[in-house]
Amino acid sequence: MPVRVHVPRALRAATGGASTVTVELPAATRATLADLVDALGRGHPGIWHRLVDERGRLREGINVLVDARRANESGGLLTPVEAESEVWILAGR
Repeated sequence: MPVRVHVPRALRAATGGASTVTVELPAATRATLADLVDALGRGHPGIWHRLVDERGRLREGINVLVDARRANESGGLLTPVEAESEVWILAGR
């Protein structure tokens, strides 16, 4: 299932300068933001470590919106991601 991810300027070096990328997630599973971040990291090396800290949580200063819901406050990396979702990564600092 395709998920569109909007990438902030601070992370675009990892996406070859692209401001948006489409990430394919398996349609047969109930996907989470963690699945999306893992797939994004496989397709764009270096971005995973910029989003996730050593404890496996979204880094401080990184905010993520999944279909206008702030993932940092509604489940973090366990936030569900649906087919055709739009994800916005916002770098706070």
